[in-house]
Amino acid sequence: MEWILSNKNGTYSASTVSMANTRTYHGIYVKAINENYDRINYLNKFFEVLRINNELYNLDTNFYDVVYPDGYKFLESFNDYGYLEFIYKIRSSIIYKRMFLDDYDTLIIEYDSNGVDEFLLYPLISFRRSYLTLNHNNFNVSINKYYEFSSGDYYFNIDIPGDYIEENKWYYNFNYPVDMERGSNYIENLFLPGHFSVKMNKFTVRIFTDRPSDTSIKKIKKKQGIAAKASKFIVKNNILAGFYWFGPWGRDTFISMPGILLTQRRFNDARNILIEYSNRIKNGMVPRIFTPDYESGDTGLWFIYAFYKYYNYTMDNSILEFMYKKMVDIVNSYINGNDLYYLDNYLVTMKRPKLTWMDAQTGDKIFTPRTGKPVEINALWYNALRSMSYFSELLHIKNDYDGIAEMVSREFKKTFISKHFIMDTDNDPSVRPNMIFSFSLPYNILDNFNDYKETIDDELLTPYGLRSLSKYDRNYHGFYTGDQYSRDSAYHNGAIWTWLVGPYITASVRSGHDRKELYNYFKNLYSLYMIPELFDDTLKPKGCVMQAWSYGELLRAYHEDLVGQ
Repeated sequence: MEWILSNKNGTYSASTVSMANTRTYHGIYVKAINENYDRINYLNKFFEVLRINNELYNLDTNFYDVVYPDGYKFLESFNDYGYLEFIYKIRSSIIYKRMFLDDYDTLIIEYDSNGVDEFLLYPLISFRRSYLTLNHNNFNVSINKYYEFSSGDYYFNIDIPGDYIEENKWYYNFNYPVDMERGSNYIENLFLPGHFSVKMNKFTVRIFTDRPSDTSIKKIKKKQGIAAKASKFIVKNNILAGFYWFGPWGRDTFISMPGILLTQRRFNDARNILIEYSNRIKNGMVPRIFTPDYESGDTGLWFIYAFYKYYNYTMDNSILEFMYKKMVDIVNSYINGNDLYYLDNYLVTMKRPKLTWMDAQTGDKIFTPRTGKPVEINALWYNALRSMSYFSELLHIKNDYDGIAEMVSREFKKTFISKHFIMDTDNDPSVRPNMIFSFSLPYNILDNFNDYKETIDDELLTPYGLRSLSKYDRNYHGFYTGDQYSRDSAYHNGAIWTWLVGPYITASVRSGHDRKELYNYFKNLYSLYMIPELFDDTLKPKGCVMQAWSYGELLRAYHEDLVGQ
């Protein structure tokens, strides 16, 4: 089982409960270095060897060609209270290790034990990108007020009582089995500058860059559950799309916002995010990511959705007029058209094949091309027009958004509705989950979900999400595994997406289905320690170990639909 500590800067600490790193992305201190949340793995491992009655016991575990050492066998329990607590038992000695990462990028590790004569702590450092592996590098170690370790422009400090013994040697051939399975870098060498000797039963280690904070784990309120986990995604004026490899994505941020922020009454965070994105709107387009990249056909429509949800939670009139002008620019970009999309018979039409959330590509291969009129884009377009009509009325502004919406509704039904299913695009009859947004958005363009629910339940529905393609389709890929090409083949052609549970629940409740039965069906998903990006036919977690819109949509649907608050 994996664990993650993170903060609003995008810095994190992550590994497995056994402390065996199974991914390149694992590390004790992995620091975000820019607004795109690129990260450097500063401190990869922190070996812990205990001397008890003149015998040495190693608490660590690693994958080489074999598993060594076997410190996992001393672990009695693991708890996540917002801080982590590991409890080890060796003979009659009990060792408590607690870890917390604060918003000053200080990682605090507290040790509390009985019967331990000496702690020997070995920092293995890497100073490399979070997704790469290290072979050799040049490191400098200097001792100032704290123990400072550096390489080029990167450095970190360790504040620790006790003595430091210099070593300057390499540990070789760490294996990362998850990356080996994924066909990426999986063998690494790590540098040990030296180790610390601490002859105390109770002490604190602080790992930081600029200055150590005085945070005390004792003062941290214990937080558990899905909402507490969701807070890990919240960074400065943004939401991380997922751990470990995603930074903020506009589409993901707006989909996640209602559940992660609004249901938790974090209204200032939501407001600041909306303002941050609105200030980056260019020619009516909202950035997909902050590089900047505007290559998206729906991010602007999700922005309008997110602001509508925000306004209905807060009734915040202080920014309504400002946001209205921004949203007018967004709507006009669709009406007037641009290099990405245009209107054809009032329906939004994509000029390029990967402008929706189904955008997997390896090399020149685009696995789910959706040029033309995607169904969810046009459901969002209708929702945006109705939302703009609502805001126009509040501001006493006259326009014809409702009239355009009526024409969209008429053309939508002519274009997408077949006898027994809803087309995925105007030229693709595949049974995919994108139709669900026709029934789940604040202004739903269709209201007869029960006419299609049987097809969805039979071909797409699982207790962990909706398949991205009907299991009966000849292009269905039911297993998300292997190298990049193999995984991308299944990504939107069979993989089960957890975030789609949210719109499914909303559509089901609106059409009269029992809330308790729905919750019970997805109860195991709601109960997971970490809610991932997706599953496959093995019903095992795949993709990102934690995904923002998975948390966001489960929280939103729970609060808005299942309990009705």
